[in-house]
Amino acid sequence: IRSLGYIVDERLDVNNNDNAKIIKRGIDVNRIKKSSSDLTTEQLKKLKITSEGDYSWADSDIRDSLKTILNNYYMDYSKETKPVITDATGGLGGMSYVLGDFAEKLNIVELNETHVELIKHNLQVLEVPKVYEVHHGNYMDLKDTFNQDIIVAEPACGGLSHHKIKFLKL
Repeated sequence: IRSLGYIVDERLDVNNNDNAKIIKRGIDVNRIKKSSSDLTTEQLKKLKITSEGDYSWADSDIRDSLKTILNNYYMDYSKETKPVITDATGGLGGMSYVLGDFAEKLNIVELNETHVELIKHNLQVLEVPKVYEVHHGNYMDLKDTFNQDIIVAEPACGGLSHHKIKFLKL
């Protein structure tokens, strides 16, 4: 587990061309920084990710698209009620960051136990309204326990070389 601004206890200066060291450790801070223009530098420094989750952080373009979809296709039709939303693949909280603003209640499901704790931390850093509940487990095992209006699932893409994979068994 790494914070974006730090490696272990060592202060990391992302403007000092220390990219080789960062990438070697599995965290490409500059990629996340470029893809998260809606986040402050202080927020970025406090976010925690894993090398597994580094490539799966939802960038600001994806988050903006999700906002548009929710506004245009749900909020326009139900102006008075917010939906109960389930993020079926919580990851590190990148999508939940957006969903929290739209939800009356947000169920977040994550299979990786370490990521469950990181989601809680990251959503607190991002000041997401406390409408969420994070669940450890497989969504397919938990789906019938939720009352939900909208389900958002962004399954794993296969890593940094996902574009080379012709078929990915989910």
